[in-house]
Amino acid sequence: MTPDTRNRAPFELLRFTASPVSADVGVLELDGRFPQSARFTRQPVLVIEARDVPRLELAPLRADRDGERWSAVYAVPLGALDGGTFALGLRGKLLDLPAPDPADEADRLAQVAREVNGLRRGLEAAEDVAAEARAEVAATEARLVAAVAAARDEAEEAAAQRIAALEADHAFTQAAGAEHRAALEAELVETRSRLVREVEDARAEVARAQEAAHAAATARAEAA
Repeated sequence: MTPDTRNRAPFELLRFTASPVSADVGVLELDGRFPQSARFTRQPVLVIEARDVPRLELAPLRADRDGERWSAVYAVPLGALDGGTFALGLRGKLLDLPAPDPADEADRLAQVAREVNGLRRGLEAAEDVAAEARAEVAATEARLVAAVAAARDEAEEAAAQRIAALEADHAFTQAAGAEHRAALEAELVETRSRLVREVEDARAEVARAQEAAHAAATARAEAA
């Protein structure tokens, strides 16, 4: 059946059913056809106007399109199903809908099956995303561990080079100090030897002078 439309928006309604899922909420399932030329980026909203209930504009819980065929599922307060008027809102246009038919048991089972399949697909997609996230986390952790190890190795190598340079400087300083001490000790020995020779020479000179003075004094005594 084809609903009356406002603004002559083309839509062919194939199925429109309602079934309660709790004491307060019902599920509306809608199947229809849009022409291939109909394009929309946002899914049509379900517009409900009912007594004692504010106007509702509900986005679909799930919507699928395959070529011209389009289907959607909406969750609706049960109170809005009693005497309400229904329409699809699409790009500012309203496509009038008749009152939904009660869903039979087969429809309910099919609805449950579709919802289970949708949940399963969603779960599988979520698991795929989680697996990708875990793989990315593992890869990031591996890169971090490798970077830390490389930084540690680089720091250890730099520290070893610094220690080796300090040890080489220390060894050079010790060798230079030892060489300097040896030169000072050799110079001290030579100076001591020179001073000893000079003292001995001075003593010999004094002894010769004393002998000469004694000889002169003896000669004067003898001459007198």
